[in-house]
Amino acid sequence: MNIDTDAVRRLRDNLMVFEQTESAAASAAIKAAMIRRVQPFAETMYQVMVADGRSDPAEVKALVAALGVLCGGNLPEHDIATMLAGFDNSAATVEPRIAALGATLSGDRDDRETAFMLAAVVALADDVVETVENSVLELIAEYFGISSRRASQLLDDIG
Repeated sequence: MNIDTDAVRRLRDNLMVFEQTESAAASAAIKAAMIRRVQPFAETMYQVMVADGRSDPAEVKALVAALGVLCGGNLPEHDIATMLAGFDNSAATVEPRIAALGATLSGDRDDRETAFMLAAVVALADDVVETVENSVLELIAEYFGISSRRASQLLDDIG
């Protein structure tokens, strides 16, 4: 699987616009802003990852790698783990969470499509896309305003 795509690189480059500074307070503010920026992408991938009731190690690895690409390697794994631990994985909240994530990303088509593609990569990470994972991907496409035709094009681009 190749998550090192032009769309992901563009997103990563947008995240890296922040100026580097010597100040610890500024560094903390930059890290907090980076976490806020990638959180909807992380949670989108997370919702697909836990859809089948488990976190396969290959899926976790793909999710962490995707966030690493988005952040240019500037977000430590312990910060990623903390972010993931804060997400709700109860089946009852999947659709409302996906709807909220779609609303969060609604202003930028590239963001919505990137989040969808990264979620698909996570679903494929263990070489098996469970029916429930596919259902969550369909919810993501629906709430992110991605037509079935465009979703198919995006999925073809992953291969």
